[in-house]
Amino acid sequence: MKLKVILCFVFILMMNSVFAQEQVSKKEKIREQYKETLNLINSGEFIFEANKAFAHGGRTISLTSNPNFLIISEENAEADLPFFGEAYTAIGYSGDTGIKFEGPVVDYNVKQNDDKLRIEIRFKVKSTNEMFICYLNISYSGSTTLSVDSNTRSHIRYDGKVRTTDK
Repeated sequence: MKLKVILCFVFILMMNSVFAQEQVSKKEKIREQYKETLNLINSGEFIFEANKAFAHGGRTISLTSNPNFLIISEENAEADLPFFGEAYTAIGYSGDTGIKFEGPVVDYNVKQNDDKLRIEIRFKVKSTNEMFICYLNISYSGSTTLSVDSNTRSHIRYDGKVRTTDK
């Protein structure tokens, strides 16, 4: 009976050790993903592609079949994102209702939180008739939430992922 108890105890210790090693390995993989994502953001060139949009009022729209992007390249930004929400000014019959801009970024600010393994980016960019304020909240794996505020439209949020521009 003593032998069974001792063997049980040794087995439990061995399993606990294996579990602890798996946990350390998983944390190391997450840290490595965070470093890769941080290097991508610090390179100054990346693309965000959305797979969902969350319109003002709570509607969720799948964007898997719609082309959409936000490209950050050095000190410029280019975007072509669908917009689902309320416009505060008239666009006209021939106007495009999507969020489109291309130009220099203003007030580009990157904050990294190494404890939470998150990166936050905030910048402004002006199109012909609008000023956009963009917030990117990036997780260790590259999963990203993009929030866009405009002086002529309601707020909209997109979920997607950041990646390199050369794919």
